[in-house]
Amino acid sequence: MHTAPDHMAESSNHRSAALVGASSASPPLLKELRLVQRELGHLAAELRFHQASGEPAELDEWIFSLIFLEARLSKLSQDIAGPEAARPGISFPERPRSALGTLS
Repeated sequence: MHTAPDHMAESSNHRSAALVGASSASPPLLKELRLVQRELGHLAAELRFHQASGEPAELDEWIFSLIFLEARLSKLSQDIAGPEAARPGISFPERPRSALGTLS
């Protein structure tokens, strides 16, 4: 599997960095939000790379990664909103088990 150039992922991160910095969430939540944001940036760069090169996409890996990141974002939104917004039955995954690896 090819990986996208780092500068593509970095540019994705820079575009939304101002939004994260403006949040009033606690520092641990901001740290986790930035990690999720960076992982989404890497995933988006990888998808753009494969789209531009015409290579076949490894959709199963990306679908799993998106499901994992959605669960992390759901947990973050619960933590930010407080206990009144908690959705029962949604657990917080600790590590992705994707071939893309841990993108931290």
